[in-house]
Amino acid sequence: MTVPAGAWVEVERVILEQGERAPGISADTAAVPFAGRVRGFLVAEARKGQTVEVRTQADRIVSGRLRAVLPRNPADFGDPSPELLLAAKGMKQRLQDPHPTLPRKRGREIAQGKGDHR
Repeated sequence: MTVPAGAWVEVERVILEQGERAPGISADTAAVPFAGRVRGFLVAEARKGQTVEVRTQADRIVSGRLRAVLPRNPADFGDPSPELLLAAKGMKQRLQDPHPTLPRKRGREIAQGKGDHR
């Protein structure tokens, strides 16, 4: 199954290989790599199991092995809603790039009576 670019996915990446883990951990834990899972929007079309890049909600690019499409929250908050994920992305952009025609006043300017403070 091919997963389209822009899909909400989870990737797994190895952070520490077996030999790089701390010496004080148990033998069964030391025998496996330390891995992390990251969720984000798939950058390019791919198949499960491939090494891919995702763009996280924090706008970071992270690479890893594609594990899941629309991953369920482990705390069981339910299935993710693609519509809400996209809405959150749009709101973040709106907050970072305010509308150019709206006046931007600082609290100090308003308190001192400078400019329009409707």
